Amino acid sequence: MRSLKNMAAALICLAILLFTGPSCAAASPTETSLWVDCSDIPTDAGRLAPLAVKMGAHRLFVPLLIQGRTTLPGLSPLFPPFAHCAAAPSAVAELVKSAHKQHVQVYGYVDCLHWDGSDDPAGPLHRHPDLVELSTAGSCGEPRGDYAAPFDRRVEEGLLGLLTQASRRLPELDGILLQCRMPVGSLLGYSDSSRLAYIRDVGMDPADLILGSSPEAIEDSMPWVTWRIQHLSSLVTRLATACHADWPRSQVAVVAHAAWYRLRPGLKNRSLEDWVSWAKTGLINEVLFDGRWEQHDEAPTYPEALWRLSRVPHPPGGSFVLDFRDGADRVDPLDELAQEEGAPIRRLVMRVKQVADLELANRFASDILPQIEPALLGTVAAAEPASQELDSLPPAPGVVMKATGAPAPATSRRTGP
Repeated sequence: MRSLKNMAAALICLAILLFTGPSCAAASPTETSLWVDCSDIPTDAGRLAPLAVKMGAHRLFVPLLIQGRTTLPGLSPLFPPFAHCAAAPSAVAELVKSAHKQHVQVYGYVDCLHWDGSDDPAGPLHRHPDLVELSTAGSCGEPRGDYAAPFDRRVEEGLLGLLTQASRRLPELDGILLQCRMPVGSLLGYSDSSRLAYIRDVGMDPADLILGSSPEAIEDSMPWVTWRIQHLSSLVTRLATACHADWPRSQVAVVAHAAWYRLRPGLKNRSLEDWVSWAKTGLINEVLFDGRWEQHDEAPTYPEALWRLSRVPHPPGGSFVLDFRDGADRVDPLDELAQEEGAPIRRLVMRVKQVADLELANRFASDILPQIEPALLGTVAAAEPASQELDSLPPAPGVVMKATGAPAPATSRRTGP
């Protein structure tokens, strides 16, 4: 019943957006994309494509795997579909077809590790509690949901199987967006599988390490920090390789925290997002940078992130993710960047966390972006960061990073000019 009410509310919201307000966002030199980062995609998903056109977006990011559930039934025995998606098994395929008719690309979004909800009886972490990554206290750490153990082979096999099945069901996708990170709010790394993996490689149980801010504690823990970061990078490499094999003509993008390299080693050890290493493999076509832009000290990290990308051979593109959620207008960070940094935001991704917030993104694209765009397209292309710590990590035990040299071909699968 709740899912039916959610679908009805979503459809009403979309209908309001489609038939009211400005007819279309003005043509823009900034490449804009719409990312629907929520599970309540309406059954009639084809309505999202006209909305993207109205907003001036040339791409749609829609979830394939989010909260440990899929939007397409039958993708994986590990990941069940959302109930409202199971009732409309062709919705995503219809969305792709509708979007291509209107010259809008569609990327499938895969949240690789945030499997949300071990209290969900049908969820993968409830059925397989040994896949939950744990804190040192034995909890899942984050109140927003549980994370899967990234170094458990079954997690990787489940994700690879999902990608293969998705490519068979949706071969026309223009790209895949991978979010592969752990939470920055908690240190999760003490599941049996993660501890055993480190013991096999190094001969030490990470539970025996004493963590802290003293020089001795930092020195003792750095091999484990490095091992975790590089092992997650290896997972990203294997997933990206699979994406290129499953969709040979499509793009692979990743989500990353722009400010990750500013974090202390202890915080880097939480989310494990060494996106420079990911880019160096040559498998990543684009990095979507998100951040807490409303915090003044994070605003300059976007130009810094572009500078870091520019140092990578065959650098991928960089995009700025702007969130619209909970009814809050998040335009202030952009305005601040435009005034203080001359921010080079030529690729803008508008992310909504619930369908109801599409109205905010629509108003921004139609009314606000044209006004501030000249400032956003400033002359500052990148800004060298003050610190380059952890740009390049020494090899960790048991980790093999394979670089391919040139990036995957940037062949577009748009169906129109």
